[in-house]
Amino acid sequence: MLNSNIPGKIILEDGSSFNGHIIGPYIEKVGILAHYTSYSGYQEILTDPSTYGQSLVIQYPLVGNYGINRVDYESIQSHVSHLITREICRFPNHYKMNKNLEDYLNKMKIPAITGVDVRQILNHSKSKGPLKAVIVHDGITIDEGLEIINNHEFNKTDLKFLSTPIIYEIPGNGPRIALLDLGLKQSLLKKLNQEGYHVTVLPWDTTWEEIEDLDIDAILISSGPDLPVVREFVLKQIKPNIGKYPIFGIGFGYLILGEALGMKPSLIKTGIHGIQMIKDIQNGKLIQASQNISNTLCSPEQNDINEIYKYVNLNSNAGFISKYHLILAVSFYPEGSPGPEEGQSFFATMKTMVQRRGNNA
Repeated sequence: MLNSNIPGKIILEDGSSFNGHIIGPYIEKVGILAHYTSYSGYQEILTDPSTYGQSLVIQYPLVGNYGINRVDYESIQSHVSHLITREICRFPNHYKMNKNLEDYLNKMKIPAITGVDVRQILNHSKSKGPLKAVIVHDGITIDEGLEIINNHEFNKTDLKFLSTPIIYEIPGNGPRIALLDLGLKQSLLKKLNQEGYHVTVLPWDTTWEEIEDLDIDAILISSGPDLPVVREFVLKQIKPNIGKYPIFGIGFGYLILGEALGMKPSLIKTGIHGIQMIKDIQNGKLIQASQNISNTLCSPEQNDINEIYKYVNLNSNAGFISKYHLILAVSFYPEGSPGPEEGQSFFATMKTMVQRRGNNA
């Protein structure tokens, strides 16, 4: 049963609160605010594993107008803590729709709140950095909400639904790619399949020795939630072995490869979620791309690393290449989904690097 008539509020860890009406299940979960600028693609966002533990604040004023369909899932599970919106469409309509958003929230046990001034939350968060949040009914006091937040511990080692537990292959006639699954999206697998790659998907905790036992031409590190236990393990495997294979990174994989090369982090207080304008430095064109990343990297200072993408509004790096180290990485989703597919030159550059390595092998 929907709780859409229950007055509720969001309480943030700094003691501020914002009123609205609760929909979906009433569960006192804790999440970290993440502000999304995308104007569509809420189903892909809700099922993107990199949204693990996030309280999604959708800045576009209306959500749910085309329901939920059977096609646009990025993973089987939803990984978010909350959905926070200005308005949820009560009577959606689309020929692909098989359920409405409210039914989906109930099925996935995602607490949500609507009727909230999402712009006010964003403006409040800009100077604060990432804030924990809880959705509660109107009878809960600020102090009681803060107690819920303070007593909550994020289970940073729970990767049961974020990464594959087993190795599996997606056959193709082209080069063989080892895809390290840190929380990959299904749309990336589809794109690699369209490009003709033979893809071997690996669990996040695959060792370098296990990777070397495979007959592969390159490695791709997927996007995913920035979990310290994962970052530390993957860095330990990749950093000493840079240059042995072409290595590519997207999202979280971009951050890991940047750290492996000694690039400095550039913290964005509200993170980078949804669609952003990016400059392709190689041709001077502006592109739009979607992403979900907690921070980015400073422009490279090393001579053997070239900046190839840059955020227009943030003046931060969005992608780099090192032909010397055989590394290419971008902070955004080059496959799109949701959003524009204007960053797909990533895949052309990736293919060139893999082929060049094969010719020199």
